[in-house]
Amino acid sequence: MPVQYPADRSGVRRRFVFFCLMMFFNIVLYCNTSLAETAVQPHFRSVRWGMSKINVLSSEKMNPESFAGDRIVYRPVIFNQKGYLIYQFVDNQLIGARYLFKGYKMADIRNLVTVLKRKYGEPETDASSGETTPFFRWTTSDTRIIFRSDDGRNLWIEYAAQALIPLEKAVESEEREQIRQNVMALF
Repeated sequence: MPVQYPADRSGVRRRFVFFCLMMFFNIVLYCNTSLAETAVQPHFRSVRWGMSKINVLSSEKMNPESFAGDRIVYRPVIFNQKGYLIYQFVDNQLIGARYLFKGYKMADIRNLVTVLKRKYGEPETDASSGETTPFFRWTTSDTRIIFRSDDGRNLWIEYAAQALIPLEKAVESEEREQIRQNVMALF
């Protein structure tokens, strides 16, 4: 013969089961929301700082032009211009990325700076007035953005992970010079 509980005891049991189900659904909803927020908030393009080379390769929709050493180079159309996209790694961690435009015009500078100002606001540093080589810097919570011309022929937009800048600084100056020479040799 089945055991019968008093009416008020079964009500407690129902409330307990209801409470457990609600807690379970809240936990599942919270986990899914947290994962979705992380997945849709990249630091740069479709990547997050600290990603491995394999993860960056799989996140880009195009084929790389080069992926030797501590960098991956793409040749996309950026801001309606053909340019280079260079991802930089230290210890297989993404620490930064750069756009490189060759043979730019002053109109290109104005257009690119306008786009960056719309996205990041007014720059912290603006060394463009009276300078032959423009320099602008923005900082977000996780990224440092620098817009510059290195020699009057090349225009760079550099993105660096704020948290991983010490890794970038740890690379020896000779190694940095070698990286720079290797990148320039591609062009």
